[in-house]
Amino acid sequence: MNLYSIAIQQLTRQHMATIEALVRQQPEFDRVEDLADRLRQAGVRAEARYVPAEKLFIAVYGDIAQVEAALETLCRLNRLNCVPGSSSWQLVHQDHSITQPAVLVIHL
Repeated sequence: MNLYSIAIQQLTRQHMATIEALVRQQPEFDRVEDLADRLRQAGVRAEARYVPAEKLFIAVYGDIAQVEAALETLCRLNRLNCVPGSSSWQLVHQDHSITQPAVLVIHL
């Protein structure tokens, strides 16, 4: 087998591993899209995003007070805790037996 064929095989394996990981994470993608949709229903400009280097998150735009009010309602209705950061929030389950990862919300 020549060097070119070996390189193609290695890259193919790497890409297949990435695709398989994304397939396993589909429920998490669906969850983030659902939360972004609920924020939009509350009048917040929000979009679910995936950036390979930064992972999965919800980008929100507009008035920060409106975003915070919508997040407070969203968290109350979905049994989430909202952990604030500087221009971002982590949405984590109140029930610690649920192992879903926190959802990052970033104000842009």
